[in-house]
Amino acid sequence: MTHAITGEYSIDNVYKSFDNVIDKSDHKSIHLYQFIVAFRELSKFFNHLNVVFSFVAHDLVDKFNIIENLCKNNPKDYHTLQTMIEYESFNDDKIGCITILRLLRALEFIYFFLKRAIVT
Repeated sequence: MTHAITGEYSIDNVYKSFDNVIDKSDHKSIHLYQFIVAFRELSKFFNHLNVVFSFVAHDLVDKFNIIENLCKNNPKDYHTLQTMIEYESFNDDKIGCITILRLLRALEFIYFFLKRAIVT
């Protein structure tokens, strides 16, 4: 399942997408597929910035595809972040956890970069 990051950036779509990441029934579970949808929406913003962020956007697509494929091939065990961690810990498989960690590091990098750009 390969998806290029295309389309118009909308802050409303980013907000709505990230709002859907947290399960409304328990306010704790993080839905993996919705997490990827939210990151894809945010990545549209990077495509509109300039070449500086294009490498980040392309790197994110690879990570999105890994998580999407895990969700598609094993929806029960890759439904939420919590079920993924349990499944991968029990099966000594870390691909999903490592990929999520890399996505979060990329998000942290972007956050600090933009924060510094706004301050200066």
